[in-house]
Amino acid sequence: MGFFIQDLHNHIVQLHAQQFAGQSTLNSFTVYRGQGLSKNDYDQLVKTKGGLLSFNNFLSTSTRHQISLSFVRKTMQSSNLVGILFVVKIDPSITSISFANVRDVSYLKGEDELLFSMHSIFRIGQMQQIDENDRLWQVDLTLANDNYPDLHALTEHMGKEMYPQLKGWDRLGNLLITLGQYEKAQEVCNILLHQTMTDREKSLVYNMLGQVKAGQVEYGDGIAFFEQSIEIQHRIHQGGKQRTFGFEVT
Repeated sequence: MGFFIQDLHNHIVQLHAQQFAGQSTLNSFTVYRGQGLSKNDYDQLVKTKGGLLSFNNFLSTSTRHQISLSFVRKTMQSSNLVGILFVVKIDPSITSISFANVRDVSYLKGEDELLFSMHSIFRIGQMQQIDENDRLWQVDLTLANDNYPDLHALTEHMGKEMYPQLKGWDRLGNLLITLGQYEKAQEVCNILLHQTMTDREKSLVYNMLGQVKAGQVEYGDGIAFFEQSIEIQHRIHQGGKQRTFGFEVT
């Protein structure tokens, strides 16, 4: 499953580069998503107004307002969920989040769909009732960029939830890989390699570098890093002692 998720993410990144690279002068545009939320999730969304929101999956949106609104109305009719029409304003100059129009590659031909990669982050804006219905709300979202001061706090929270077994730089590196921020993940790995670490920790870093290179479609380098990671693991299991840079401990 992980392979297919990574492959889909890479495809979105490639399409994004084709459709929006060097297009910083393009005007902002709007897409829509109709979704049902439980009462608890809706209450939490209201409390977070003005803050940041991350979707933990690939996010499908439409350029057609009426299609998304019709979808959320149908959801309300068949459930007790609160209907939310997310109105998402897109600034094409933001490069930290990958998204692409998949109209020409989608199985559902004719769907004008914009697909965001996993864990895309948005700023929550205004909320207002639709048709004076207390179960139907419009929620405005804007893409978050790296300059938001509270983005780091959300990133740290996501890292703790997704990688509770890791700490500090290791957790950040894995989170950046998941978000597709390969260049930043490589910078983290380079920092880690210059620190004193055990062989086991070094093996984990080489494994991360392998994932980075695989994500950048540099498979030869990726395989080389994975082989280094495996070689160190093999040495750990064979040797019975753990080595750190500069000295050994038994």
